[in-house]
Amino acid sequence: MKDEFLFCPLGGSGEIGMNMNLFGYGQPGDHKWIMVDIGVTFADDTIPGIDLIYPDPGFIQEKKRKSFRNNFNTRS
Repeated sequence: MKDEFLFCPLGGSGEIGMNMNLFGYGQPGDHKWIMVDIGVTFADDTIPGIDLIYPDPGFIQEKKRKSFRNNFNTRS
């Protein structure tokens, strides 16, 4: 199989602030990932009590946990 290049925008791609992008490369099911362009923005008066707005990395955190569990459980 050929290596593949993946792009996974997790928030705000092309915007100022709240942007988070993942790039993956490798064999299907065995990608190496890098997270780039993680941005924050400052809230305005329309969102009282909020100072910073940033993307939620929950998607990649859950993938990492699942990958770790799968790798750990399949080793002899």
